[in-house]
Amino acid sequence: MLSPEVVTTMRAHAEASAPNECVGALFGRGNEIAKALPLINAAENPTREFELSAAEYFRAEAEAARAGLELLGFFHSHVDAPASPSAKDLEHASAFRCGYIVPVRNGVAGAPVAF
Repeated sequence: MLSPEVVTTMRAHAEASAPNECVGALFGRGNEIAKALPLINAAENPTREFELSAAEYFRAEAEAARAGLELLGFFHSHVDAPASPSAKDLEHASAFRCGYIVPVRNGVAGAPVAF
């Protein structure tokens, strides 16, 4: 379950990052997602993919510990492309409880889609 604040953070990060894909971490407990943290996309081709550096991943882990929450998963955007996960998206998401794609069309972010 995404809180309105989490959705706002995800959408704002997706819009600010366009035309590149964004990436961010999701924190909470159980099935409740309480916080989203925008992260830096380190991909070589950020307009078509996302990648986390080790430093950004460790920043997400540190934020989870600081906030007393679990790192539940990640979100990223698809810019002017379907909000369906690629094979790479599915492979990377398998280690976490949740993954979301934020579709961005003409610079405007839509509702996050779980996968």
